[in-house]
Amino acid sequence: GAGWPFFDDAPETAAGGGQDGAGVDQGEMPFGMPNVVFGGMPVMVVRGHFGFDPWEDLHHNVQRVVQNGLPAGDKATGEEPGGVLVPAMNPLEAQLGSLLDAFSGQHAGHFGRAEGSFHVEDHNRSLTITANLPGYKFGGDTQNLNAAAESPLAVQVIGKRSLVVKGMQQQGPLIKSWQRSFQLPKGMDLDHMDVTYSSASGNLTVVVPRKNTTGAATDKEEEEEEDGSFDEDDDLPPALRALRQGMPGILGKVQDGGAPRRGGGFLMPQPTLPDILGEVLGMMGQMHPRLQGPEGGGRPVPEDAEVNFVGCFAEAQLAKADAKYYGKTNAASFSDMYWHAEADHVPYFAMSRHGAALGHAFTAHGFAHEDEKPKWGIYDGCGSRCEDDGSRWCGCSNEATRNLPNGDCLESEEEKRFAVYKIVSALPAANETAAAAEQGANASVAEQAAAAAPRPA
Repeated sequence: GAGWPFFDDAPETAAGGGQDGAGVDQGEMPFGMPNVVFGGMPVMVVRGHFGFDPWEDLHHNVQRVVQNGLPAGDKATGEEPGGVLVPAMNPLEAQLGSLLDAFSGQHAGHFGRAEGSFHVEDHNRSLTITANLPGYKFGGDTQNLNAAAESPLAVQVIGKRSLVVKGMQQQGPLIKSWQRSFQLPKGMDLDHMDVTYSSASGNLTVVVPRKNTTGAATDKEEEEEEDGSFDEDDDLPPALRALRQGMPGILGKVQDGGAPRRGGGFLMPQPTLPDILGEVLGMMGQMHPRLQGPEGGGRPVPEDAEVNFVGCFAEAQLAKADAKYYGKTNAASFSDMYWHAEADHVPYFAMSRHGAALGHAFTAHGFAHEDEKPKWGIYDGCGSRCEDDGSRWCGCSNEATRNLPNGDCLESEEEKRFAVYKIVSALPAANETAAAAEQGANASVAEQAAAAAPRPA
């Protein structure tokens, strides 16, 4: 598939990506992507402007576990099993399964963008969830929109296996609300769950210990509770579906990495650890949420949404855009990029497609040179039409050297023209936020909720 530079706004990168003096993340390109920069320079993405998506959080967690698990092969991660509660399987497989269960077991309970990325670790004796969420007041009322000015943050347990973290803040006239819903493994000791939040640093830590019981006792205790079985793949968010479908390949590559290559003799060079690591992380890169369609993909743009064509821009004109990259089929779909921009709460999106329905796209807050005239104007079109809407331009990207040409973009080799759009009016964000908050409130009322009391950090 088509890859290109996109830059990760995670607080930590696999390569230890640094920050400049302005507190801006330079970020990283996904493993397996061409080492190319945008317009000759990295795109600088300001941390927190776009917020953190739950599926990008899951991808970061999976990548961390895969990287940490590879050097150890089949061995455990340094901690002896604390009883029969831990499944007798490859530790990497157990950890990846635990992460998928935690994030996707209650996937309908995620909404909104959080200020920090959630980090989940399933130890043999406990499950730990951490995030950096500055500017909140722990224990506030997250159900009442009138309390948004107090920036409430809450951690709740719903039923026996759902842990919900919710936050709300008011920024001028706008109210921002988000929620993360994690499915806990069976056999967790909720009575001894420990929650800390530091108002000074914004660090939230939730530690849920496992009960000191046998697996049989745990199953008997919770036999009335159904497993949170996955929905059909077609009903899952595209980013989650890609991760679920890709996990067997990741595990197979890791487990078979040291086996002789098919068709080769004993003198055939065997794959080294760096070889295996590169292949696995390349596979991880192709599963990145920004290379998948938006949640609820395939939806048409609302009829009352006003989206204006800003112009046909050269790559260099967008080099300093405060932007977030999306790839593959997103670049050929007007509606997909509209919904990505809506989810990112930004007004701009830009697309540059190949002749095939692949390419490069961005959502953006704005441009460094807002009044700069587009190189190819406004009224003469911009490259190729979109796959889903023949009345819209999707730009063009001629990368014939990568076998990704576009005949509508032939002025020079490697030419890219970006069709840039601005969402002038859309479905009111406040209504979406209120609906999401109401959904969370209804879920809390429907179940018996127990608020977790904080201890001083």
